Amino acid sequence: MHVRANFHPRRPSRLRDERGFTMLLALYVLIVTTLLIGASYIAVLGDSGLSRNDLDQHRAYAAAEAGIAQYDYDLNQNPNYWETCGTPSGTIGATDSGSTESYSIRPVPASGSGYSTCSTSSPITSMIQGSGAAAAGTFRIASTGTSNNVSRTLVAQYARENFLSYVYFTNYEDSDPEWAPDGALSCAVYAWAGRNSGCAATAFGSGDAVNGPLHSNDNVGVCTGSGNTTTFGRSGVSPSDAIETPNVLAEGTGCTGSIVMNGTTNNSVGTLPMPPNNTQLLSIADGGVSGDDNGCYSGSGCVFTGPTTIELDGPLSGTNYMTVTNPGYNNDTATTLAFPSNGVVYVNATTTCSYAYSPFGSENQLYGGTTLDPSSADTDNAGCGDAVVEANPSASSCSGTTQVSGVCPYTQSLTIGASDDIIIASSLPTTTTTSGCAGGESGGCPTGAATLGLVADHNVRIFHALGSARWSGETEQSCLQSTGGTQDAYLNTNSNPVINPVIDAAILAVNDSFIVDNFDCGSTSNSSPGNAPSQLGTLTVNGAIAQNFRGRVAEGNPQVSGYTKNYWYDSRLVSVPPPYFLNPVGTTWAADRVTECNSTTSC
Repeated sequence: MHVRANFHPRRPSRLRDERGFTMLLALYVLIVTTLLIGASYIAVLGDSGLSRNDLDQHRAYAAAEAGIAQYDYDLNQNPNYWETCGTPSGTIGATDSGSTESYSIRPVPASGSGYSTCSTSSPITSMIQGSGAAAAGTFRIASTGTSNNVSRTLVAQYARENFLSYVYFTNYEDSDPEWAPDGALSCAVYAWAGRNSGCAATAFGSGDAVNGPLHSNDNVGVCTGSGNTTTFGRSGVSPSDAIETPNVLAEGTGCTGSIVMNGTTNNSVGTLPMPPNNTQLLSIADGGVSGDDNGCYSGSGCVFTGPTTIELDGPLSGTNYMTVTNPGYNNDTATTLAFPSNGVVYVNATTTCSYAYSPFGSENQLYGGTTLDPSSADTDNAGCGDAVVEANPSASSCSGTTQVSGVCPYTQSLTIGASDDIIIASSLPTTTTTSGCAGGESGGCPTGAATLGLVADHNVRIFHALGSARWSGETEQSCLQSTGGTQDAYLNTNSNPVINPVIDAAILAVNDSFIVDNFDCGSTSNSSPGNAPSQLGTLTVNGAIAQNFRGRVAEGNPQVSGYTKNYWYDSRLVSVPPPYFLNPVGTTWAADRVTECNSTTSC
């Protein structure tokens, strides 16, 4: 018997067919995982670098701020520290990874100054932004902070309070002891500090208006008659004008009028100290060259010694000229000169100046050495640093430019300094506009980029000569009507007074006053007596007035002589001051603007 066995041919195993697949899959997963881990690691490393850079950026910025803080400290310790051209540097502490934050300071030369670095021999010229710059009167430093080789640079701009912020500034509100009857008293004292009641304080009167910001270190007196007003600040300007004074007070019996306060009062302000003199302008004018030579210095200004007449001729072919007459210059021949390159003219004195000014003086108030004095026998001020400033009335001297107030306007900036007095002998206008004005300026307001500074070490005076001598010597209210000496305040003025002058200028009388010669003589437009030979009219100042003692421009309340006041603030002075106009002493420099530079080379 045969047993039949089942026989099946051998077939390939499915498991054998899939051998190695798991290995490939595992390898694939491992590669992908490795790549993901690698990508994550690289990403983490990149983020770490970015985080570190971001940290260093912040630390470098903080170091630059620390540099500015250190400079602020040095400047507060010594307000003139900037003149040393100091370059402080320092570290502000260790950080991780061995990095140390540090800062370094470098002064930034004024744009257009011609200097590449701060100069200790000419710190003002090399560092202070001049007239026409967007931030005139300021200086800048660059503070570079560094952390882990990352640097950032901040530029700080420094400014300080100045006289050009106000249409009216007075240190003492009483009359100048140089000529006032109470000169023997100690009157250089503020009223709030106990000034002697015998000192002649001057008050604002009926109809007076201060059309702009005001600052007085003293109490401001007001005596307005019944039904009249005295106005402080311009109406409708924004922000409103600052009226900064310890007190605004009504004075005396009968001062029953009203005070119109358009500005914002601030009775908690400090004092702005006057500079002791204006000799800084002399060193700027002569470029640091000492001596009493007459003439102009290349790259600097002009200096003339002894009484000098400066007639502003206005522009001709784009350049402004002045005609100068000085006994020691060019044989006392009137000489036409272009405005100096740095815009500063200084009239210096010799050792022979000995006269004392009085507003109640002789007929011409000028004595010898000027073209306005017809008497060669008057030589009292032959060596004095008096500057007579007037504008040319001839249209041909400024052809192509429209005259303003009957004279040629100036169209380039200029500062005139004098070691004694500046005597204004005509209108001194620049170009004007009727649009964009504050709203009440007579004939419009100044326009353009030209400003004028008049800085006298003593008085800035409006020339007002008498027709004959006073009837009782140099005393107030002693004007002469006729031979015999009958008092008449209206009459005693010469045949050619300055009528309705318009002065577009920043005025600074460092030690004395802004005043009108013989203000107690000659009728105003308010008095208008029928027998008066002339009416002086209105004194218009578009600009700023700063003085040590309160000057007078008229007599009486209401006025019977002198000028009616019409003072308007020129807001251009904020950004376009006259060249090197003086600032108060001791005021603190402060950083009013800090910006970051993209690179140190562009700072």
